[in-house]
Amino acid sequence: MKAILIDDEMLALNFLEHQLSKIGSCQVVGKYIDPLKGREAVEQQDVDIVFLDIELPEMDGIELAERLLEHRPGIQVVFVTSYDEYAVRAFELNAIDYLVKPVREERLLNTLQRLERNVRTQSEQTVPNTGVWQIRLFGNVSITRDNGEPITLRWRTAKAQQLFLYLLKHKGSLVGKSELIEWLWPDFEPSRAFPQLYTTVYHIRKTLEALDGRVLLHNENDGYALQLKNIELDVDAVEDFLRAGSNISEETVREYESMLDLFQDVYLSGNDYPWAENERQRYQLQWLHMKMELVKWYYGQNRWEPAFKHCEQLCHRFPLEEEVQFMFMKICDKLGLFSQVRKAYALLQTSLERELGEKPGSEIIRWYTQWKKRKNSVQTDSGD
Repeated sequence: MKAILIDDEMLALNFLEHQLSKIGSCQVVGKYIDPLKGREAVEQQDVDIVFLDIELPEMDGIELAERLLEHRPGIQVVFVTSYDEYAVRAFELNAIDYLVKPVREERLLNTLQRLERNVRTQSEQTVPNTGVWQIRLFGNVSITRDNGEPITLRWRTAKAQQLFLYLLKHKGSLVGKSELIEWLWPDFEPSRAFPQLYTTVYHIRKTLEALDGRVLLHNENDGYALQLKNIELDVDAVEDFLRAGSNISEETVREYESMLDLFQDVYLSGNDYPWAENERQRYQLQWLHMKMELVKWYYGQNRWEPAFKHCEQLCHRFPLEEEVQFMFMKICDKLGLFSQVRKAYALLQTSLERELGEKPGSEIIRWYTQWKKRKNSVQTDSGD
């Protein structure tokens, strides 16, 4: 393994190099007092490990690590510190290890053994990403392999998951760092926000290793972009269907129903992200419109049972939607479910009064009044 050492004390650099040479499994290809020159060397050379002092002039060691990981996400970082308090922050950055000065040979040997396992694991991850996997964003976020096996991504922080989903929403497009900070850390000063961003990006890269290279996080200019390989998203299938604008017919009705099933659940359910709210509302309204069109089509075909099934689902989800409730009453009438008509009208009347302080629309009141008269008349005639 090849390593670069960065420390503002030459004595510490020489001692660490001496300890590494005694163990013999790690080749030091450079050591730097100047952190900026050290950063440049890491970015230009093919190295596996950076041993990095935390207390550096000009640039905090943790910030430098974040910058290095942004450009070289596969590199292993080992912090060297005189202060134990920094150990916690090191693990927050997901550094492979940390060493306390003066570096003991036994502790260094354990670290190198861990590093060797990590480097070997990375080199062995060459499984071809054949077969198409699925990412579902409607309902609970889920990922499945082409054989249907679910994959659980273990996010280090909630911010890491949110940042991943935001980039996934904009997949293939460059998203600026300032935009990401505005959404995820709006109350932070830039001096605090950017380190948070860099740390979170690194957590995402480490988590995405479980996806066999199918999801890649690229750094370009002043932002990030996600690239997918052999992965399909349910939102893409829905958007393709919406753009096609297919009319319902005997030939297309099954596909229409399948698409409605695909996005009947709430977009990113359980994740209260402000940036997702507009999409959530858009998909919900689109689903309502398509579902209602399906109900009307079945109604027009005099196919009352499927019309009833789909309209009942709409009633449960949109109890205050008068057009939905009105259609449900008419379908129940066609099926002879007269008690359901009365129940639906009473429920609509009560709900509107309680939630909005309103009465049903005049058309619904007129229809129900006439319907009730007809039913009362039929009952009177039967009594005679």
